Amino acid sequence: MQIRNVFTTMIFAIALMVGIVACAPAASTTPAPPAAQTGGSDDAEPSGETGTVDDSNGMEMNNLVGTWQVVDITAEPVVGPLPLTLSFVASGEVAGNGGCNGFGGTYKADATTLSIVGVVSTMMACEDQTLMSQETNLLSTLQLVSTYAVDGDTLTLSDTDGNAILTLSRIM
Repeated sequence: MQIRNVFTTMIFAIALMVGIVACAPAASTTPAPPAAQTGGSDDAEPSGETGTVDDSNGMEMNNLVGTWQVVDITAEPVVGPLPLTLSFVASGEVAGNGGCNGFGGTYKADATTLSIVGVVSTMMACEDQTLMSQETNLLSTLQLVSTYAVDGDTLTLSDTDGNAILTLSRIM
């Protein structure tokens, strides 16, 4: 019976991912702008560099691009065996893992403001209700982000009132 539940869950997750991809907006037919010069490398993959980025959409990010591990959510320390992650890509995509499910969306940022929108996630249930609640809290909190600050390898995301709602530590 256990194998059947795992199999059913896997089929559901695959169907969900296919549905998300099918509902995604069509790719633009506008040619992409030329890649910025990054010291001789012309590949389009994120370099992992942490300098200020300014892309063709006017999105400027000071040390935001990269992968971060969630340290606390609204001042509550993260629990569980898996790290909760959040990755910002210079193209405006955000992705991560909430401990039970993967998620992704888009973001817009300038020197200090940040908005994360369109977050979707897989829908696998955690066996541990504490982990499931933590993930739900993380995904809800991402919608409240209004500003950010980077201090060394620490990223603080705050709400419109300036309250720190997420603290993260740089992984890459």
